Amino acid sequence: MNPKSKGNIVIIGAGGMGTAAAYHLAKAGHAPLLLEQFTIGHTLGSSHGGSRITRYANPDFDDARVIPATYELWRTLEAETGETLLKLTGGLFLGPADEEFMVESIKALEANGYSYQPLDR
Repeated sequence: MNPKSKGNIVIIGAGGMGTAAAYHLAKAGHAPLLLEQFTIGHTLGSSHGGSRITRYANPDFDDARVIPATYELWRTLEAETGETLLKLTGGLFLGPADEEFMVESIKALEANGYSYQPLDR
């Protein structure tokens, strides 16, 4: 590999965001330096354990908008590593229909063209 840069990109933190940034920089031909204060695979951050959540029904419109692209990136990484990394399951939000989180989640779904099914008792 002929890196575009050598050692002039430093990423502090090898959690989910830091490793993703390093991965994409390396794929683009850079040689990022990734620093982590703990051993790789530690259980002290929010990225450890067997499950995580991503959701289309996210009141943050920007997050909801990019979810399909993130799923494609997960599938690409699965193909490159031969590991299953993403298991999609359904979701269920319970709460009063007029509660702000519920209202904003539905707005995000509708604004981004995602399907959902409201339930009533």
